[in-house]
Amino acid sequence: MRRTGDLGLLPEREMLRRAEGSTPYEIAPDPGKNPVGALLEAARRANARDPAGAAALAGLLEESDPALRWWGAVGLAALGRGAAPAAGALRRAIREDESWDVRLAAAEAGT
Repeated sequence: MRRTGDLGLLPEREMLRRAEGSTPYEIAPDPGKNPVGALLEAARRANARDPAGAAALAGLLEESDPALRWWGAVGLAALGRGAAPAAGALRRAIREDESWDVRLAAAEAGT
């Protein structure tokens, strides 16, 4: 994934936003537009489905990159009731996040 600049860790709407004025193919190798290493780490945390990681996932909701925030919300949604410690961060994301992908994933996580 790192070698090829795989775009599969970006939500589709976010990938298209980043590729505006160019193509997804052109942004794939750009670590500023496709930070594969950070996205892999965020996806790993989200997919661990470990309630002990709820604080780290909530921390992702504070990242400047919307794709990282999305992974935080997706991971919290996967925790179900285990995400309860992050309820405040999820409510803020639902109300305030500029990314609709983050808002939707946070809403799926519930509060």
